[in-house]
Amino acid sequence: MPVERVANYQDLCALLEQEKVQFQKDEADLVATMAIQIEGFASTLYLRWEPNLPYCQAVCPVHLNVPDDRVAAMESVCARLNHAIALPGFGFDHEKKYIYFRLTIPIEPGGMDAKFFGLMARACVNNATDFARAVSAVVHGDPPEGALAAAIAHRQGKAAPTPGYQE
Repeated sequence: MPVERVANYQDLCALLEQEKVQFQKDEADLVATMAIQIEGFASTLYLRWEPNLPYCQAVCPVHLNVPDDRVAAMESVCARLNHAIALPGFGFDHEKKYIYFRLTIPIEPGGMDAKFFGLMARACVNNATDFARAVSAVVHGDPPEGALAAAIAHRQGKAAPTPGYQE
């Protein structure tokens, strides 16, 4: 029987299996983990089911190992992007030194439509992918003020790859 609604972690895993998504289960922490490779962007998508709250966290790291001297720039780029884009969700983990995109997916009491859940998970990955080049450039020295314009220009094919970007 096809999964039509996602109401718990088991439904989430069944949906991923139904869609033939390769993923790892962490049943102890209720996390499904999958590798992401899109347009030269390699990362991981973590779908973490919240057992006592009505939502699932979709988290996609954008850039790992941010140097200490670029932390302030990362804080700035997160604030600037979140203020300007339609679906904000950039954050910075100060302890582990990485920037990520996180989307909190609310789950109705009867579950969420499975197709819509998939759309929300893809939205998390798409935002991470869309801004990865610009964020990486800021990590490598570009000013955070230009990240949004750089991402838009790259997406529209109007600019060469950002000089500071490293895959």
